[in-house]
Amino acid sequence: MRILMVEKARTSASSHLDDQESVTLCAEDADETMTLLGDDSFDAVVVNMGFHAQETFELIRRMRAAGNDTPILALTGLDPRDRIKALTLGADDAASLPIVRSELRARLASILRRRREAGQTWLQFGMLRMCLATRQVSVGGTDVRLTGKEFDILEVMIQRRGTIVTKAGLLHQLYKGGEQPDAKILDVLICRLRKKLEHAGAPNLIGTVWGRGFVVMNTPLASAAEERLAA
Repeated sequence: MRILMVEKARTSASSHLDDQESVTLCAEDADETMTLLGDDSFDAVVVNMGFHAQETFELIRRMRAAGNDTPILALTGLDPRDRIKALTLGADDAASLPIVRSELRARLASILRRRREAGQTWLQFGMLRMCLATRQVSVGGTDVRLTGKEFDILEVMIQRRGTIVTKAGLLHQLYKGGEQPDAKILDVLICRLRKKLEHAGAPNLIGTVWGRGFVVMNTPLASAAEERLAA
């Protein structure tokens, strides 16, 4: 789970999300938030401005006005009117402070579950775009033809970008409930997937952490076409 936490100072709320299953980036205000959202993608944004309600409202307005539909969890003071206004402006959920770890994580899980059930059918990471409904992949508009397992690996890696995915964990995701092949098959699949992505203009997207597994970097790579334009 990749979360953008917006808060003026690091609080217990942000520490609730520090674990191996989450990657949390922090922003201090609306301007920094909009910059990060423009450069990267997140599973959810947690807005924790404490009693600065107007700043919370302004950020939600700016995100939705810019067409950004990333799920928003707004953490507010005790006044229920603040939570109501946050929801009215476009937040997916709102809760009062202080908030305990279990409630914060449960609310985030609920938001993400509702979004999945609503039919979000694509993932985007930099120039890489994946359509989950048609299982098509493109890099900067260039189609990438993947096998079923190659697509599954890429989907897992993009969804868990910034965290190391072990071979055992990846095999579990690919063969849920079924008999798992030798882990060496992953080396073959990853090698083929890397070659296809490199040919399309996304080299070195999936890195190897020797003795631990694989990882997709936090920052999206520019496509080869972008690099040529920048040269």
